[in-house]
Amino acid sequence: MNSEFLQQCRPGLILLNTSRGPVLNLSGVGELLESGQLSGLALDVFPEEPLFKKNIAYQKEISSLLQRPDVLATPHVAGWTLESYRKISEVLAQKIISEIL
Repeated sequence: MNSEFLQQCRPGLILLNTSRGPVLNLSGVGELLESGQLSGLALDVFPEEPLFKKNIAYQKEISSLLQRPDVLATPHVAGWTLESYRKISEVLAQKIISEIL
């Protein structure tokens, strides 16, 4: 999705991206929020991660979006629970044991 696609949507849309970062091109999204075309933006993923790379233009765009009151950003860590860490550790231990024996 990009700003051209989003301009064709009904005004006032609240956009949530919890899938994959590159699905949404953030270029121009700030202007859509300013104009009211978008009422809000929630991001759990970003087009480029880690967020703050050497790309200065990208850093400025992300920083300005994250400072807006109509933007909510969360870390993409839903699968990282105590249970998932335990399961990963168990599988890893079993693989190590099977390689040794």
